[in-house]
Amino acid sequence: MICAIHKYANLRKTTIVIQSAFRGFVVRTRYRKLLVATVQLQSFFRMYRVKDMYLIKRNATFILQSHLRRYIARNEFIRVKECTIVIQKILECTKVGQSI
Repeated sequence: MICAIHKYANLRKTTIVIQSAFRGFVVRTRYRKLLVATVQLQSFFRMYRVKDMYLIKRNATFILQSHLRRYIARNEFIRVKECTIVIQKILECTKVGQSI
């Protein structure tokens, strides 16, 4: 009888050790999966944030370039217009001088 009690106690201890090792394995596996998922989520969030900032800067650059091109074209137009007016005045003065 005492031998059976010792066998049962030994079997119970062994069972508890095996269960403890298995539960530890399961917990470690879950933790690794959670860690990988967390790192991946952080990576995606960082990518989204960087991409968003890139798009904002790119659009701002496009707008700035557009305004600059417009400014340059307008100044060129005004310069050509003023030169044209000067040439027209000179030609008009020559025509008036020739007709007299």
